[in-house]
Amino acid sequence: MKHVFLLIAALLLGREANAENIGQSEALQKAKAFLQQRNKTVSLDNKTTRQTSDEQPYYAFNATDGGFVIVSGSDRTDAVIGYSDSGTFDEGNMPSNLKAWLDEYKRQIEYVEANKIDAVSKQTRAASMAAIQPLVKTTWGQNSPFNDLCPSVKVSGEKQTCPTGCVATAMAQILKYHEWPQNMSALPAYTTKTRKISMPALSATTFDWSNMANSYAGTTTVAQQNAVAKLMLYCGQSVEMDYQPNASGTNVFSSTFTEYFNYDEATAFDASRDFYTTSEWESLLYGELSKGRPLYYAGGVYNGDGHAFICDGYDGNGYWHINWGWNGSSDGYFKLSVMNPENQGTGGSSASEGYTMSQYVVGGLQPNKNGVNSQALRATAYSISLQGSNVFTRSAKSSDFKNIKVEYQLANWTGQDFLLEHGLALYKDGVFVKNIYTSSKNISFENNYYYTIPVTFSMGAGLSDGTYSIRSISRQYGSSEWLLCHNGVACDITAVISNGTVLTLKASNSTSETGMSCKVNSVQYGGKLRANGATTITANITNTSKVNVCDLYVFIDDVLSAGNTAMVDANCSGDVEFHFMPTTSGKKTVKIALDSKCETVVYTGSVTISADYAVSLSMGTITVTKSIGSTFDFTISAKNIGLNKYDNNILANIFRAEDASYVTSQSRDAQIAVGSTGKANFSIENLPSGKYIVQAFYYSKGKEVILCTESGLDFTYSAATAVPEVEAETAGKKVDVFTIGGVKVRSQVDADEATDNLPSGIYLIGGKKVYVK
Repeated sequence: MKHVFLLIAALLLGREANAENIGQSEALQKAKAFLQQRNKTVSLDNKTTRQTSDEQPYYAFNATDGGFVIVSGSDRTDAVIGYSDSGTFDEGNMPSNLKAWLDEYKRQIEYVEANKIDAVSKQTRAASMAAIQPLVKTTWGQNSPFNDLCPSVKVSGEKQTCPTGCVATAMAQILKYHEWPQNMSALPAYTTKTRKISMPALSATTFDWSNMANSYAGTTTVAQQNAVAKLMLYCGQSVEMDYQPNASGTNVFSSTFTEYFNYDEATAFDASRDFYTTSEWESLLYGELSKGRPLYYAGGVYNGDGHAFICDGYDGNGYWHINWGWNGSSDGYFKLSVMNPENQGTGGSSASEGYTMSQYVVGGLQPNKNGVNSQALRATAYSISLQGSNVFTRSAKSSDFKNIKVEYQLANWTGQDFLLEHGLALYKDGVFVKNIYTSSKNISFENNYYYTIPVTFSMGAGLSDGTYSIRSISRQYGSSEWLLCHNGVACDITAVISNGTVLTLKASNSTSETGMSCKVNSVQYGGKLRANGATTITANITNTSKVNVCDLYVFIDDVLSAGNTAMVDANCSGDVEFHFMPTTSGKKTVKIALDSKCETVVYTGSVTISADYAVSLSMGTITVTKSIGSTFDFTISAKNIGLNKYDNNILANIFRAEDASYVTSQSRDAQIAVGSTGKANFSIENLPSGKYIVQAFYYSKGKEVILCTESGLDFTYSAATAVPEVEAETAGKKVDVFTIGGVKVRSQVDADEATDNLPSGIYLIGGKKVYVK
């Protein structure tokens, strides 16, 4: 039986038993303390978390001189869950992959608060994991010039170029890091899945690595633009990118790098987070980074949408550097999880794996400079479980243990279809002993699917007492060599022979749907509970199955609307949260099922969604507050002339004035009382110099309503235009001033006088770069 992949997230956190929620003021103090350790200051005016109450799952603050810090809203977790030394955090215009990451943080923190999970000790990582500076120097994105060679489609009669897709952008930055391949093989033609766009075959070529700029935020040459656009096109073609006007998507696996881009198959691998403990996972990542190999990192949500980015650095204190592929926006250091799941408290999983996000990486990526890859294809072990008894006996050592029933799932993550032969092999102390089962027939192994395979076999004749491992093996039909499946070590069965005649089997944790069952104890509804408003469902469940995972799907009026994975240990209870946005009002039937077809329903209830209401804002005004620098800043003002309070986003779309082509957009929350005038502040990063059009919208009853348009707005990009103001936290302090070359030019001067009468240039003051005009 085959199943389509659903990469579903779930992970939890730990905190002190007597802990309390953290309010905005306390979060600000934590942010200040953290940034002061990094010689930075924080501005409350730049805080970007949406405030519907004083207590939030997390708070994000921008530093006045660049960078941001994200503070947990719970002191059951580490105080800081993410930070960056540059750029700004903008909730209204963040990369979709970062948004998914932060949504998962939110869900985890809310779970910990609801279940009062006890604290765990911090800093359990190996002391040898020293800091590794970010490896990737590029800050590339998905729009122009990166997508200049991507196909265009018509949207409302207008031609629009499709974005490159986060997969292609992540791939391209890794290829640029290695500046490999030297010679690119030809790529076959294909037709995109959704819009049926015919993509012609691409011929063998070379890439112009030297003409690819690390950043395209400023002025770049046509040659530089063409060089990166070509690379992006080949990356997209290699994975058969499904180009669409708003988001282009696909998957990538190690075989894509080895087959098309000549990366080393001996080191390249695919790894799923599901099969590793936290320490094992972090050791895997760190090992790759220490070898100078950035990791392609991906994860997904219940509806199959995926997110891809790069992990390329480590700060030595549990934070991993993420390049989101969004022109450098929001790049920074983030926790992979916000608790140490090796030691969980009440309500947590008793398994060592704890609660983890559903993630996978492509690692071991290095140029193949030693010859031709063999291109041997193998399956990935997705789960393994026992069917029936786990204890077997035999009459003597010379006899087999008979009628052993096992079910394993093998996934095809190779990027291509092939004929598969499969089996099981016995290992002892990591060393191959013998094959104990091999299939008599091959199966048509389709890419992006996994297959459930039940087998019955006998084994053990001649084996002495000891501990063995049963692992999945596979080979491509026609090959003579059996290969251990990817993840075969993490996904195995422990076999212990004792007293010469007794065999005891124990399967590792499985992510299989098989045998899942749960009881829904209670369901709570939250959020706006109105049409076109964000709504949450929190279900408390007891896992009544034998596996430590439970996939759940929410159906609203029999339509699949949300899904999540509760990684709740067998016979334990915990919460799982779902998010959806109803489009109509009324009493809605809510069903929670164990499958995406709503065949195994474990809960049926209802929720009443109130009607959305009309709002009306007056024609607004757009005021530019900063037109020269690294950000284009403006304010949109509007008056509420309707009968209801405005409680929604203001959307700003940015277009090039010369051809009215779309550049980017940004949304900011606005709360405007009836009869009052409100405003929203916008800041667009990495915008090339030129003239722009800003068009603003507000929302009424789920529809965008135009608010105002301003044309011919000039912006000049400049990375060094001003000296950052010295905030109160640094005023009065003594600092040293160095040139960028390390020469001290002033010693222990007042911080607020450090730049007085300095020649133009770049200086290091108090450990940070300062530009003096």
